Amino acid sequence: MKTDRVLLPIDFSDCSRLLVAEATNLCKRLGASLTLLHVVAPPEGLSVDTPIRPEPDGSSTTVGRYLVDAAWDRMPAYVKVAEAGQVPVEPVVLVGSVAATIVEQAEAGTYGMVIMGTHGRRGVARVLMGSVAEQVTRRCRVPVMTIRTEHRPDCEARSCQWCASHVMPQDVDVGVELEG
Repeated sequence: MKTDRVLLPIDFSDCSRLLVAEATNLCKRLGASLTLLHVVAPPEGLSVDTPIRPEPDGSSTTVGRYLVDAAWDRMPAYVKVAEAGQVPVEPVVLVGSVAATIVEQAEAGTYGMVIMGTHGRRGVARVLMGSVAEQVTRRCRVPVMTIRTEHRPDCEARSCQWCASHVMPQDVDVGVELEG
């Protein structure tokens, strides 16, 4: 199996930087480039075209534009991790259902592998939060490697199973807008 391009979906969680570092090390050994993918999924009940007014001055934008802009604002920190490892990196932000969009991107590109982080949720946490890594692994025709994140003592979450560090402030803003 020749792997010269690797797709790494990131959710901007505290563990994402560690995953980028791990993927970068693997890409360096393989001589592969790395694509960092963040998928923006509007909250349930809203479309990407839903107008919102998130700014104090009352200026209007759409849910999709607001969340995509926020994702692009956060992406450079993760790109820097890969660049520090001297691996060619391409950032990508897409809008859609997270698992389905990851699978579509993986299969549409010329990727030899997808690397996914997983929090290892079980029981109620898995039912409530789902497992994107599990969905991608089951549906993707491109080989998928999962890396289990480990809880670190300096992490604010009580455990990886209940981690919500990937929730961007803009996600909260859009949720508040939905509630009126």
